[in-house]
Amino acid sequence: MTRQAAQRRSIPISRLLLIAVGSLVLLAGGSVLLLLRATSEHLLLKVGNRVLLRTMDVVEIVVRGQLDPAQLQVESVGRMLSAPKFDLSNRDQVADVLRGALASTPQVRMLTYCDSGLQFVSAVRDADGDSIAIDRYDGSGSETAQSLDAMMRSADAARWGELIAVETLDRTLLNVSYPLRRDGEYHGFLAAGLTTREMSRVAANIQDVLGVSTYLTLGGGRILAHPALVDDDRAESASGLFQQLTDSHDQNATVTIRDADPDDAADALGEVETFEFTYDKHDYAGFVRSLHDYGEPPLAIGAYCSAELVHAPMRLLYTAGAIGFVVLAVALAIAAWLSRAVAKPIRRVSAGVAQIGQLDLNDVGEMASSPLREVDDLARSFNRMLAALRAFSTYVPHKLANLVVQGVVGASVASEERELTVMFTDIAGFTSLSEGMNAVEVADFINEHLTMLAQCVEGTGGTIDKYIGDALMAFWGAPQRMENTSAAACHAAVLMAQRLKDDNQRRVAAGKQPIRLRIGIHTGPLVVGNIGAPGRINYTVVGDTVNVAQRLESLGKQVDTGAEVVILLSAATADQLAGEFVLHPEGEFQLRGKQRDVSVLRLQV
Repeated sequence: MTRQAAQRRSIPISRLLLIAVGSLVLLAGGSVLLLLRATSEHLLLKVGNRVLLRTMDVVEIVVRGQLDPAQLQVESVGRMLSAPKFDLSNRDQVADVLRGALASTPQVRMLTYCDSGLQFVSAVRDADGDSIAIDRYDGSGSETAQSLDAMMRSADAARWGELIAVETLDRTLLNVSYPLRRDGEYHGFLAAGLTTREMSRVAANIQDVLGVSTYLTLGGGRILAHPALVDDDRAESASGLFQQLTDSHDQNATVTIRDADPDDAADALGEVETFEFTYDKHDYAGFVRSLHDYGEPPLAIGAYCSAELVHAPMRLLYTAGAIGFVVLAVALAIAAWLSRAVAKPIRRVSAGVAQIGQLDLNDVGEMASSPLREVDDLARSFNRMLAALRAFSTYVPHKLANLVVQGVVGASVASEERELTVMFTDIAGFTSLSEGMNAVEVADFINEHLTMLAQCVEGTGGTIDKYIGDALMAFWGAPQRMENTSAAACHAAVLMAQRLKDDNQRRVAAGKQPIRLRIGIHTGPLVVGNIGAPGRINYTVVGDTVNVAQRLESLGKQVDTGAEVVILLSAATADQLAGEFVLHPEGEFQLRGKQRDVSVLRLQV
């Protein structure tokens, strides 16, 4: 089948998207509208239960977010104080540790160290949280201290204890303690206290965010935290509400919410019990979940809201059905727009990729951003790919990069032996030329010079192997084969000489020193291919031919120290040249690393 025939049988993506998306919208929208009434009761029950579960999950996460950091802080500081290198007898050092730990845990009101003799060092945050005071006192006569000490002597991990009433603070404290042991010997304990007022502030914040009132109880009876308990005067006015909450829960908490989808039940942190009550002539729905890992009796988190909020989704359901037909029509219009919006950048990418396949990077424009996230991601990815390929073609010879993209050259290309021509260039007297230049000027000078030479190499079909400071190494005959590599290399050398002459005229006119260039060219067998270690290879050449070319370039220092350009060839290169080049024999030379003399000729330019 021809390409034209395949294109005639294909369907534009915009039309396909319109048909597919429009069909899906019609099918989904129509099905929802038809089945809405039949499934509404089941749907609302499932969604309602899930919302309640997730709401309680959020409340639990927030509450645990206040309690768990306190336990982690006590455990972390306790391990620090238990370390043998820490001097527990240095109470000033202990106080500094407590002060720093308390400053990093804003929900903790008091952090206390008690030694085995019931001598206390406490860091206490003031009611406003602005400052931390250090308090030292003797707790040997306190029943609370004795009780905590007795519990910790038999404990091997952090434990939550009973509520503690601290006269100097504004409320009772939720507390967690950690035993300090060294080599099995008991050295006291560390305790953190969270005020119930602070937990009430957390409940008030949850009420502001979620729109439901939350509270914390001990054993399902005594209310420890509630938005009304932030201020004492508000607590008095809410006493009737507190009584109604506890009474209603004890009498009516007979319904346990479970997720309507059994496969999704594991997402809930725990079961939730529901109850209803009336307070101040308003109906409320309440929810309670127990937390069993903060001591006994267990803490319980509760929430309640207006019963009207629970039944509101049913009314919204009928409203949703009425506007469903309108939404369906709008969705079809959006589907048509979306199909065109998606198809346009895809066509743009397709055209750009076709150009990139030929490494025609200069004519490939970047994709514009799109309000559609996926299309915008596609545009960003395409632009990053284009930038990477442009950088890739900068570091890799254009011809080699093109072969890599086409799959001719890759990481699996085996090395082989070929007869190639290698060229080395170097600037004579570079040190004197660069005197008085700063680093940026030196870099600009080298870049400009090497750019000029690279254009001559690539213009004659050569491949640049590497840049070595101000020097260049190139070869002809790979990766693509060439009939006469010697002639191509010599043409490149002649072009370099001409370009250098023109450049020197501009430099002299600007009051700068002219550049003198040495070039060495040699033809011979080389191993060419991917050379290197896994993960980092170069397409390069290896062999003695490279060494000879480099020695010929260096030999230019002896042949003519004042010439603008000295181009030296080996006899192996000269033998492949036709009469288009003028050569002058320079004689036989003993090159470093060679046992036999090498016949050297000079290319006249």
